Amino acid sequence: MDISMQDCYKLGWKIGAIVNGTAKRNILPTYQSERRRIAQVLIAFGHLFSRLFPGRPAKDAADDAGISVAEFEDAFEKGSMFASEWQ
Repeated sequence: MDISMQDCYKLGWKIGAIVNGTAKRNILPTYQSERRRIAQVLIAFGHLFSRLFPGRPAKDAADDAGISVAEFEDAFEKGSMFASEWQ
């Protein structure tokens, strides 16, 4: 939800600036390029994180079939930006 709120805010201030006459309409096309990278990162994170949960936790370091704590921590760290004031 944080990402959608950021998207709305970003688009809202641009539309507001146009309506108030403090910006020209040509700022609207920049919205897509500014938000696209964030959307791509979010999608990549979703794919990574979703692949972790169908598996089971590793019993120990020698357990190749399970998900290691390090893998989970790495994915969790990368995804924490989506639940914070990241962009």
